[in-house]
Amino acid sequence: MLPLIQSSYFQNLINGFPDGVIIFNIDGVAYVANATAQRLLGLEERHILGAHWDALFAAQSGSAPLAAALHASRDAARDMAMHGADEPAQQPPAHADWTRPDGQIRHLSATTSHIVEYGKLFGILLALTDVTHIFEMHARERRMLKEHHALEQERARSLEHFSMAVAHQIRNPVMTIAGFSRLLLRKAAPESSQHEQLQAILDGGVRLHAIVQAVSDFTALQVRDMQPVELGQCCRAALELARGECPAPVEWMVELPEHACPAAGDSALLTQAVLELLHNAAEAAAQGAQGAQDAQDAQDAQDAQGAAPRVRLRLGSVLDGHVVEIEDTGPGIAAENLPYLFDPFFTTKPVGVGMGLCKVQRIIREHNGTVTLENLDAQPGARARVVLVRMG
Repeated sequence: MLPLIQSSYFQNLINGFPDGVIIFNIDGVAYVANATAQRLLGLEERHILGAHWDALFAAQSGSAPLAAALHASRDAARDMAMHGADEPAQQPPAHADWTRPDGQIRHLSATTSHIVEYGKLFGILLALTDVTHIFEMHARERRMLKEHHALEQERARSLEHFSMAVAHQIRNPVMTIAGFSRLLLRKAAPESSQHEQLQAILDGGVRLHAIVQAVSDFTALQVRDMQPVELGQCCRAALELARGECPAPVEWMVELPEHACPAAGDSALLTQAVLELLHNAAEAAAQGAQGAQDAQDAQDAQDAQGAAPRVRLRLGSVLDGHVVEIEDTGPGIAAENLPYLFDPFFTTKPVGVGMGLCKVQRIIREHNGTVTLENLDAQPGARARVVLVRMG
């Protein structure tokens, strides 16, 4: 084995390898180092040959895993010889940060293999792969994501300030218009065209004021202090409010676990988000029930779940979080509306501003969660799904 390793053929062979190669004897002393290894480490051959692997790698904390991998490989070979095993256990790759003498840091992935002759361990080969470009690519991606996140935050802050300024500037004129419209409306004859026109102005002013208020409420949303929250309590509080506020009779189906579902956040805001989703579900269920009652065929009405509006509230767990699901027996969501459900001012209702789902999404995002809306598969209706990170 030694004559082969010392031959020019072998030297030319390993110098052609794209990876760095260093061969150590069983005492841990290097006696072969190819050109790639010298370039990766930034060391001349004379500084590698004759050096113990501890002297080479253990001195730097970042490269200590290389020395540890070589020790483990030698120990595995000795255990193999002691127990008569044919093959040693495969050692996982070692990862190290090597600082060259010129200050450059190279990220290395290393594997070890045994050089055996006639069943006897002759040495240990260390193969070094330069993965610096992968680390740099990941670092660039992290920087880009961080910059993108910072830009999104800046954009959100700018939009918030703009919305607050616009709302403030519009609120006072709207209140003036609505106030004077009411005064003039009282003086106008009830059946006159003037009364009708003033009523239209007043209705428009009231709607514009509602939009301004919705924008103000949206921009004011903020999780000021993340505290331990029990999601079951938030769901129960929202359900109690929804039952009291819902004008139509709704059958509420509740599946809440007895055990606690802890999360970190703002209890009032999370309750508000669940309440908004319950309101939407109740309205959709009532709409679906009305559609069934209006069906011309009696069997059609029976198939439409007996015209009974139902809303199901379910709280469960996933791998690393909690899931709140709210299902309704409404007509479902039109396919063309699905992409716009969380857009500000988007609504399919004859009345309303269209900020409810937008507020829900912002609240959930402020809690590092997700909210989605989809149609049910087996029957008419829709499902809202909120996923929040489990606390602890």
